[in-house]
Order: sequence, then structure tokens, then C-alpha cells
Amino acid sequence: MEDGSQHDDDPKSRAGKRPISLPQALRADIKLHLERYAQPGATGRLFVGPQGGIPRRRNFNRVWKKALKDAGIPNDMDLHLHDLRYTGSTWSARSGGP
Repeated sequence: MEDGSQHDDDPKSRAGKRPISLPQALRADIKLHLERYAQPGATGRLFVGPQGGIPRRRNFNRVWKKALKDAGIPNDMDLHLHDLRYTGSTWSARSGGP
């Protein structure tokens, strides 16, 4: 919101809530992420800020760059968040997902 407050709501469309296929090779990594970093429970957030809050757009770049560094991904790869979406879709399709 323009005043800096945040509104936690459902996705904009029904497509934002749907089952997805996960390649078997990613399941252990996702389980680890859920255990270490996500909020607990079925309605918990997958990604939270350093103090447990909803990540804000204005500091996302700093958090993203730290995550890339921690994962050992070099800066010259110029990896963006949406690159993961496309890669995930490709991997899902190759493993038999829709």
C-alpha cells in the first residue's frame, strides 16, 4: 500500500491457489526450507523477513542477494526471482508434471 502498510490477502485469482507438481529431486530441499525458514502450519508463509515479518518490496533485493551469496551463486549469473519460476516449470514438465 502507498502508506507503507501491508495487507495480507488471498492471491488475485483462483489460479494463485492450485496444486503443483514437484520434481522428486527438489522435495528434500523444499522440506528443509519449510523446517528451517517458513512459518509453521498450513497457512504459514514460505518466506519471512529476518525478523519474522512479511518481506517488503523495498528490502527484497538485499535479502535476495544475501540468499544467492549463501547458496554460492555467483553475482555474474544475474539470477532473478522469476528465473526460478521458469526453471521450476521446466523441471516440473520434464518430470511429468503439467
